[in-house]
Amino acid sequence: MLRKNLAEDLDEFKEGLEKQRAYVDLKGKISTKEQLLNKLLGDLSLEELKLELEAFNRDINTIEEALSEDELKAKISNKKEGINELRIKLGKCEEALKHLNKDISQLVEIEEEIARLEAYIKELGDERRALELAKSTIEEISKDIHGQFAPMINRKVGRIIADITHGRYDKVKIDNSLEIGVLNPETEELVDIGNLSGGTIDQLYFALRFGIVDSFHNGRLPLILDDCFIQYDEGRLRNILNFLNEKSKERQIILFTCQKREHKILDEMNANYNFIHLT
Repeated sequence: MLRKNLAEDLDEFKEGLEKQRAYVDLKGKISTKEQLLNKLLGDLSLEELKLELEAFNRDINTIEEALSEDELKAKISNKKEGINELRIKLGKCEEALKHLNKDISQLVEIEEEIARLEAYIKELGDERRALELAKSTIEEISKDIHGQFAPMINRKVGRIIADITHGRYDKVKIDNSLEIGVLNPETEELVDIGNLSGGTIDQLYFALRFGIVDSFHNGRLPLILDDCFIQYDEGRLRNILNFLNEKSKERQIILFTCQKREHKILDEMNANYNFIHLT
């Protein structure tokens, strides 16, 4: 048997058997692989498959090159244009938002100013109503006072004006607004005081103020005069100071003046007064 299998000894025979079994196994595996490959290849051979694969790769490269050069550039360009449009829209939106915020801020300021003005208008309205009420009340009181005291004030003012004008005027007429008029002693007509001299007008209003104060307080309150006789000539000034000298026996009279005439005339009259020089 060893000779039949060309083996010199038993070990060599066993080695041969192992190789035979390995050959059979390998041949089986090859057959299995060939069957699997035939199923995968179908009617194509391996060389044909390689050729198709190379052709497919060339087609892919061609398509990729075509996309990168034409469609890809166009798509990229379109995307860039779209991005630029979006950036422009974004810029416009941001600018509009800035203006909107500014308008909102101005709107808030305007609303606050409107609220402030409305409150001020309401305050003015309240003040106006208060003033109208005060005015109507004063007018009513004035009417009552005028009705009660007008005859007495007219008499008092008439006597005062007669004293300080040495009888040139002795009758006056005072209306509800305490506006004074003087009667011409010769014609008994009312004289427009606008036609009188400034000194005479000052004498009339001095007589009016003095008569009103004297009527309400019975000659007890002090009388303060501040440069009331600037427009008086020396004759009018002497008459008024003589009048005040007599009235000083009934009340305290304080006379402020920036001139020396009053001091000089009072000294000439030997008036009893206190002189205070203010510096």
